[in-house]
Amino acid sequence: MIPPEIPAWLGDDIAAAGICGLWVTRDSVARMPGFRGAYVLAVRLDVPVRTGLLRGRSTRLAPGWYLYLGSAWGSGGVRARISRHFRNHSAGHWHIDWLTAAAADLAALTVAEGDECDLAARLLGSARFTVAAPGFGSTDCHRCKSHLLGAAGLNG
Repeated sequence: MIPPEIPAWLGDDIAAAGICGLWVTRDSVARMPGFRGAYVLAVRLDVPVRTGLLRGRSTRLAPGWYLYLGSAWGSGGVRARISRHFRNHSAGHWHIDWLTAAAADLAALTVAEGDECDLAARLLGSARFTVAAPGFGSTDCHRCKSHLLGAAGLNG
């Protein structure tokens, strides 16, 4: 079930790309089962956000909906990683911290045994999402242009 934080059109676009799983929010993440895999973090920005340096340049993201694709195969799995994203961080350590600190809304679709690069390929292949910032969240990835995608309409 799509949480109320996520507009129906965005949930429908993700599902149309063939991605399904368990939606979690700040309120429900503690109750989710523990497993390893991947996730789609949906982030709504109400104000423009400058991400900092990515491959030598700064990126400015307009207000709207973005999808960050991540994975968690270590101890704690997806629940631990999502919980970290849902906490407020004043100092950014990872690329995504710049967005979660400024997010108006957050929710995550968790995919047991999923692969973040596969999720990126499916979403981009659907033509409903675009690369939002080249290199964002994927500096250690040789398959993907980015792990941050923008919804094609950004605001529906």
